[in-house]
Amino acid sequence: MMKHGWWASSMTAVSVLGVVVAVAGCAQDSAAAPAPAANPAVVAPPATVASLIDPRWMGLGTSELWNWELRDRQITPDFQQFGLRPLNSDEGPRRGGCGCGSDPLEANTAILTAFSPGQFDPTEARADEPVNVNGREGFFRPSVDLEDAELTWSYADDAWATLHGKATDTSELDVMVALAGDLRPTDRTPVRLPLSLANVPADMPLSSINVQHGRWPTLIDFDTCQPYNPEIPTPECTSTADAMSIIIRPDSHDFETYEDDGTPNFEDDAVAVTIGGRDGLWDKESNYAGAQLRPGMEVEFSLAPHGGFHTPAPSRITTKLKQVFAGVEWAHDPGDEATWRPVTDWVK
Repeated sequence: MMKHGWWASSMTAVSVLGVVVAVAGCAQDSAAAPAPAANPAVVAPPATVASLIDPRWMGLGTSELWNWELRDRQITPDFQQFGLRPLNSDEGPRRGGCGCGSDPLEANTAILTAFSPGQFDPTEARADEPVNVNGREGFFRPSVDLEDAELTWSYADDAWATLHGKATDTSELDVMVALAGDLRPTDRTPVRLPLSLANVPADMPLSSINVQHGRWPTLIDFDTCQPYNPEIPTPECTSTADAMSIIIRPDSHDFETYEDDGTPNFEDDAVAVTIGGRDGLWDKESNYAGAQLRPGMEVEFSLAPHGGFHTPAPSRITTKLKQVFAGVEWAHDPGDEATWRPVTDWVK
């Protein structure tokens, strides 16, 4: 089995030389030269990728005294979720870190979840203490022992949000109400990614975008099932459709991409592949492929047939991955997020 981050380090640079041709004409019989025809407007290609989500972030953090660090964000069909902790906080969650060996002081200590309309039942929350949040009804349950404090409120008609306070400094009612009041669900900002897609099969719609902080990667899922989320129990997936994930690994990831001598770290069964015009590697046994977008940023594609990842790939998986690779377009400057295309440009 191949390790993560095994693709080639060489990058293909493509230069485009623009040539401007000037035509000079002499005036004859004092007649003016005809005006050049206007250049037709550049039309963006139509969005082609199916989506189960609105790939735009809700607004959060608009108050004058905003003193929170917004660290993680996720969009799914049923909710948007934000992971936060107070700036300069020296507290970790009551229950420790994330369970993956990280420093508890690096873990999120407040989790705000804004559910899509009709996706949350407030019946149980109504037994808690009534409170006012932005002029709308809400309910507060304080922390007891190791349980999180929880604030539940209505942010729109038939639409609810919850805020879990996981540490002492994020569990006080006034702190939680102030943070809840900074949610702006109607202020939407398109998600931007360092790649866009055009040829994702229709049976694999975009289903989740999860942008994480620090050394943790960004995850983009294409699936008909609800993505796993430890904060929100989800029903077992019964879909028989294929699924794809794209993982964007940041500068600070801790996966061993290269050996000490600088050579790529991959197994012999990887083969060369072109992904959006860029050189990469593909392990057909494990259904993984990837390319280095720039030094320190790697993009990995994994396409799983029904039955899960790391299973032998049937011929349709090979066909689908080739189709996806042909429709990848990379950002002009991966180090500058301003050059990244909004996801709203390529999903429908």
